[in-house]
Amino acid sequence: MSEGVGDDLPADPENCVNCKKKIMDQFYMCDLCLSRVHKNCTSLSPCEIKCMPLQKRTLLLVCLGCKKYLPRTPELISLMDSMKNELIELKREILDLKNTSNQQNIYESSYAGMMQRNAMKSNEEETSSQIHTLIIKPPEGQAPESAIKLIKQKVNPAEINVGIRSIKDTKQGSIIVKCTAKQDIERLKNTAIQKLGNNYTMKTPSKQNPRIKIVGYTGEQGYKDVEECIRSQNNWMVENYEFKVT
Repeated sequence: MSEGVGDDLPADPENCVNCKKKIMDQFYMCDLCLSRVHKNCTSLSPCEIKCMPLQKRTLLLVCLGCKKYLPRTPELISLMDSMKNELIELKREILDLKNTSNQQNIYESSYAGMMQRNAMKSNEEETSSQIHTLIIKPPEGQAPESAIKLIKQKVNPAEINVGIRSIKDTKQGSIIVKCTAKQDIERLKNTAIQKLGNNYTMKTPSKQNPRIKIVGYTGEQGYKDVEECIRSQNNWMVENYEFKVT
């Protein structure tokens, strides 16, 4: 007798799926697999046979092969639901990966754009005193290249509205980040500490007071007079610019 659904070999459509004999008289079709079944192989009662021609009948005719798998229907439904949930989860993960990739591309373009815009804004007459520097020392044993890559991943200048002119490593293993404004250094420093942790040391270079020798100065003029003379000849020196004549 044919096993119906699940057979390795398909049933002959001219034969009864139950007895496998050629159908010569009236037959019915299995409501599940649509295979042909002899009228005499259905085991239907006379009342049930009367219901078969009805289009809106609730009675189902099931061949022996399908009847074998009917008890497994709840298991198959559960398996299908599980597969559906897995597909939904996979689609969600794919969307997350796409979003992450898009965000990374946006970050790279914004980071490069920020660096380019800040470079274009720089003035050739800009003095070194207008460049503010943050020195970042990575943990011992970490290569500067890896540290720079991590900094770019963790700290987005566009998000914190910081203008970065350049970022490079030194022979001593430190990272030098240059900004155009003092407040940029503070924001960058605070964000870097928060994102990178205490393993990274942050500091700004200490100011140095250069000494300038004035050739021909005999000391006859007072220090105050010399200071006023220097200020009057250098308009870029604001009133609170500190220097001392000794």
